[in-house]
Amino acid sequence: MHAKLGHGRSSREAAVEGTREVILPIAAATGVMVLALLPLLASGVITQIMFVGQVSPIVFALAASLVVSVTLTPLLAAYLFKSPGQPVAPWRNRLDRSVEYAVTPTRRALAGLEAGYRTSLRWSLRNVGAVLAIAAVLTYAAVQLASLIGSEMMPLADTGQASAYLEASPGTSFAATSQKAKAFEQILLAQPEVQRVSGEIGEPTASGYVTGTAMGTVNSASYLITFAPKEARTRTIWQNHG
Repeated sequence: MHAKLGHGRSSREAAVEGTREVILPIAAATGVMVLALLPLLASGVITQIMFVGQVSPIVFALAASLVVSVTLTPLLAAYLFKSPGQPVAPWRNRLDRSVEYAVTPTRRALAGLEAGYRTSLRWSLRNVGAVLAIAAVLTYAAVQLASLIGSEMMPLADTGQASAYLEASPGTSFAATSQKAKAFEQILLAQPEVQRVSGEIGEPTASGYVTGTAMGTVNSASYLITFAPKEARTRTIWQNHG
């Protein structure tokens, strides 16, 4: 808008013309960000359940920001910024003087930053080949380093509980499995971080017979392990407790 004012436009004309110039890039950037988030709303299962409460507010905020940037912001700019030939309200003169004296160091820093940006921009426009080469090298380096960063859908969380599973040799009797299950339970309880262990002998098989009723196996046991609070132990549930 300052450039428009410098060319003799009125504040209203500068606000309108400036908004027309930037509305398409702003809308495109907003659309790209929204499109990047929308797939999370249709991903299904636990991913959608986890992110639906976060994506919806972000999409709404981006859309609201787009509307404000092309409506309220130009209106305020047309009201607050005046061209050299337009009269300025007395309160605005006082405000400008107070701001000028209050943030002079900041304005100097911003002026230096702008000068540096102008210099680098001129150099980039004059050396397009070098800029593209640097961009290509940086892109290649980023791709090579991406494998070192690693990624995961959900970070490992120390919930304070874990599960364990014991399976004896096929054909082991219920009594023998029970003895093994008790011995394994004592091994778990011997760990200083473990508070209690809940065990169950007998696991339903994954497939059933014609009736659809699965037969339980007597040679297996499952456990729910409850650990002490994180503040009272030095190891996480993901570290070796053997």
